[in-house]
Amino acid sequence: MGPKDGKLDYLPKDQYVSEWMPVRLELQQPFPYFVDYPGCNKGFQLFSERFRDFIEHHKQPKDCFQWLANPVICGNEERLYFILHFYDADDVLDESRIIWDPAEDTPTIMKPVFSAQKILEHSIFTYVNPGYIHNSDKPYVTKELMLEILKAKMTGVKFEASSVTDDLGKV
Repeated sequence: MGPKDGKLDYLPKDQYVSEWMPVRLELQQPFPYFVDYPGCNKGFQLFSERFRDFIEHHKQPKDCFQWLANPVICGNEERLYFILHFYDADDVLDESRIIWDPAEDTPTIMKPVFSAQKILEHSIFTYVNPGYIHNSDKPYVTKELMLEILKAKMTGVKFEASSVTDDLGKV
């Protein structure tokens, strides 16, 4: 499976991809090419082989994703990268604290708020946004994994703070 029209394409929600047709992805120079986590305007999250192996090493029992091999071209050079695809997303949200988008007709999450209890057995995860037909596919990582990523000096990575409720004392 690959983009049907060559434009922005989302991978199927809650579905393991058994057949993948790589997408032509090209980095524009003078981009600091071939970093561990390059940006992508096709709706994919790309990881270098080094970063993929790092994530696999730190994977937790409830992390549910797959890697789709995809070449990336920059200038005259081509390297193999991997698209992170969450084929299953656990309920990791604190539904009582989510900020919903009031401008949408269907329920759409404007700002997710994660439950510390629900992400306990995860290191990297996403959530299902009910207003869309696909998973977020935006990766979220635990604080512990973020610190390990920084320690490993993965290139191209930027972190944004996410809200997590302190509900570890609840059953």
